[in-house]
Amino acid sequence: MGRDTAPAVALAAALVEARDPKGVFAVLPADHVIHDQVRYVRDLKAAFAAAASAEVMVTIGIKPNEPATGFGYIQRGERWKTFDRRPFSRVKRFVEKPTLAVAKEYLASGDYVWNAGMFVWSVPTVLAGLHLHSPALLAGLEPVRKALASGKALPAVLKKVYPGLEKISVDYALLEKSQNVVVLPASFDWDDVGAWPAIARHHTHDAKGNVVRGRVLVEQGSNNIVLTDGNHLVALLGLDDCVVVHTADATLIAPKARSQEIKSLIKRLEADKDGARWL
Repeated sequence: MGRDTAPAVALAAALVEARDPKGVFAVLPADHVIHDQVRYVRDLKAAFAAAASAEVMVTIGIKPNEPATGFGYIQRGERWKTFDRRPFSRVKRFVEKPTLAVAKEYLASGDYVWNAGMFVWSVPTVLAGLHLHSPALLAGLEPVRKALASGKALPAVLKKVYPGLEKISVDYALLEKSQNVVVLPASFDWDDVGAWPAIARHHTHDAKGNVVRGRVLVEQGSNNIVLTDGNHLVALLGLDDCVVVHTADATLIAPKARSQEIKSLIKRLEADKDGARWL
């Protein structure tokens, strides 16, 4: 039951609260590639130390290496504290996905990091934030917290409660409204494989830069990403820099440069009375 990240965070806080009312926990997206585990663990430990030391919400930001328009940005403010020799700054503001011109300004300034959706906070801090900024969400989850406290069967309560929670991201519901957010620029490598071009960076290319999986034939084409399942043959002729994904019930064809706009396509499908069957 997908209700976006704010209900997921609220549920996680309730689960941790049942074990330790003062516990500190992390929220980490699953569609990222990180190779440097040593630095990743070091940054996480520093973030946990920061979150345990004060009533702050900690986010780990990614230093941008290009003017990406598919990521949200975080503007860093004044220096806050240092933990394990890792510098934390107060968050000045969160910015939605910018235009290319604005993204270039952010990159040049050095004041911005990408919002990777990595957060570390204590149970009291996140619950206090939700109570202040999203009281309806917290109230909607109250039956779950009571079930955890009383030892009642959780699955039945979740099945009844969770679908009715507001579908909203934790950025909108909590972080963008809060004044106690700090950011740590990541020292580790990072790649978001939630976008098709990023996936290509982690697969073998042919001599023309094409990344293919399944029964695929590319004739006079370069730098394409082509994926197909089953025995269906997908053939490209004279196409460059495209993403083609074929499954049993749907086919996506898009220029690689516009692949991050897929959310607009998904919204259109969600609005269509017959579109949901493809999602």
